[in-house]
Amino acid sequence: MTKKLPATVLTIDQFYHDKMAVAQAKEYLLALAVKTQPISVDNLAKLLYSDDGVEVKVSSLKKSRTRPQEAYYRKWAREFGKFCGLLPDEMHDVLLRETFGTVEVETKFGVRLRPDKRSAGTTRAEYGELIDTTIRLAAEMGFNIPPPHRDEDD
Repeated sequence: MTKKLPATVLTIDQFYHDKMAVAQAKEYLLALAVKTQPISVDNLAKLLYSDDGVEVKVSSLKKSRTRPQEAYYRKWAREFGKFCGLLPDEMHDVLLRETFGTVEVETKFGVRLRPDKRSAGTTRAEYGELIDTTIRLAAEMGFNIPPPHRDEDD
């Protein structure tokens, strides 16, 4: 019998006061592991039943940027940067500011402009915006970037 996981993230330590709930959660996780990863069942069982405790987080996967997206962006941001006379990191910061906005930060060297958001941890859609901004800005400045190949699920 398959049990449906709750929509919220639950950790075993939330049930620490209820030893029966902890035991049931451990049994469910062990049964789930048997179905999905039979090679690691022994290791999981040792972990679940150790005295050290365990924290388990179940959540949906974040659809982060893809490797093809990153390769495409890095290649064309670098080439566009050369066209503009900027180093790769400088070009990346310009494109991040254009895509996600700018924050002014007071430093001992004066006011610095920084991107409001970095590219680390972006979703596929957000990284797609970064790519689209790169293509648009390049076109406005007379530098041609070929459109990316888009998969159906992107």
